[in-house]
Amino acid sequence: MIIGGRESDESESRVVEEIDFIKRNLVSLPALKQGRVQPSSFLVNDAIYVFGGAAAQGSGEAVIGEKLALRENRWREVISRASEAKQTQPDGFNPAALLYE
Repeated sequence: MIIGGRESDESESRVVEEIDFIKRNLVSLPALKQGRVQPSSFLVNDAIYVFGGAAAQGSGEAVIGEKLALRENRWREVISRASEAKQTQPDGFNPAALLYE
């Protein structure tokens, strides 16, 4: 998977591509909602989660990442529902928040 990165104009990329080594080509997936550089990502069940690599959004809710629901083929924001938890990292990310997602 290729997720995010830096564009030629130094902006954060929203690109998501899957490398198909058998067919020797790239398959484009829906673009991220927010450009990201060096994000962390992982696959759980039928969803790809992407965290970090982006500036915090200015909404009232604590957006901590994005999730691509593969069956729906669209990105959704992952919002922290654990605002009362006391072990929040300096960047606002709370790993325990995933339990509430």
